[in-house]
Amino acid sequence: LKNCIDLSKLENIVEIGCGAGGILVPFKEIGKTVSGCDFDKDYLEYGKQKGLNLIYGSSDQIQNNSADLVILSHVMEHLLHPIDEMKAIIGKIKPEKYILVEVPGIFRIANAYFNPILYFLNAHYYYYYYYYLRVFFTQLGLKVLYGDEQCTVICQKPKDWNSEKTPSIIYDDSLQAYPQKVANYLIRCKRIDRILFNASKLHLHEIACKFGWKKIRPYFLKKYRYEK
Repeated sequence: LKNCIDLSKLENIVEIGCGAGGILVPFKEIGKTVSGCDFDKDYLEYGKQKGLNLIYGSSDQIQNNSADLVILSHVMEHLLHPIDEMKAIIGKIKPEKYILVEVPGIFRIANAYFNPILYFLNAHYYYYYYYYLRVFFTQLGLKVLYGDEQCTVICQKPKDWNSEKTPSIIYDDSLQAYPQKVANYLIRCKRIDRILFNASKLHLHEIACKFGWKKIRPYFLKKYRYEK
C-alpha cells in the first residue's frame, strides 16, 4: 500500500470478512479509524476485546461512499456472485479512494500447496489469477494500481464511478489462452508434487532402515506401492 498510496490521505479503513481484525491493527496503531464486519461471533468478540470496532454481518452494514480503503483479504473467492457483490462493495468506497483485494492465486499453488488437489479442497467458489482480476476490476470501472500473481490487487475508484455503467458479465478475448495455461500449470504442479512426495517417502524409508526400525520398513514399502 505504501508503494501505491499516500497513507496520510486515508482516514477510514474498513475490512470485509475481518475475522478478529488482525489486519486492521497496524492501521489503528498509526491513528486511522478502523472497522470491520464478519459472521464469526467468536472472532469478532476477540477483536472487540482488543479495542477494535467490529460488527456482525455483511458489507450491507457499511454506509455507501464512507470508506477511504476497503480491504478484502481472502474473501472474494468465497463470493457466490462476485460481480454483483463486488459492485455493492465498490459502492462503499469514497470517490477516488481505494480497495485492496487478495485471493489465493492459482499460479502460486506450488508456493504453498504443491499438490493442486489440496488447493482445490478449500471452500472456494472461484479460483483466480492476476490477469483475470485485472480484466475484472478494469471492466468494473476501477483503475488497477498494482497486481501480482500472488493475487494481491490494489485499485482506485474513479470520481464518476457508476454501478449502472458496469457490465453484468466480465470477459475479454485476451482471456482465451488462459484455460490451457491453467491446465498446463496444474499438470506441472502435480508432477512436481509426485516427485517430491515419493522422494520424501524414500528418504524416510532410508532413515528407518539405517536406525534398524525394521517394523517401520514394511509400512513404507506398502504405502509407497499403494501411492505409486
